[in-house]
Amino acid sequence: MIYVILVLERNQVRPRKPKTEVYYKCKGKYQLVGRKYATCKDGKWSYPPPICVKSGCIPPDVDDTLLKARYFFDGAVMSFACPSGYELRGPRSIFCDGRTWNGGPPICIGIIYICIYIYIYIYI
Repeated sequence: MIYVILVLERNQVRPRKPKTEVYYKCKGKYQLVGRKYATCKDGKWSYPPPICVKSGCIPPDVDDTLLKARYFFDGAVMSFACPSGYELRGPRSIFCDGRTWNGGPPICIGIIYICIYIYIYIYI
């Protein structure tokens, strides 16, 4: 097995050879979010590539009446959740590269449950 160290730059990774185990590392003051290792077997990686994040982004506007946001990695990752009875539409997490977020926050959509009763009458 070949062991390769890949340094993530702008979150892009190009595997060099098949059947390779890779070790991911972020440059400078960036923090790695995800698994440090992955193995390629039968043309598929065991885990998706991680993301390198850095704090410094201005938090996006979030309607916190329903959407609950939590910060991780010194504010470089925002994860979201909705209360019971609501569904998250959009990304579960967004990531900061030190200047900008990779996307906007999701929204919470109310789930409507409809029960339909069908009565069948049989006349004999």
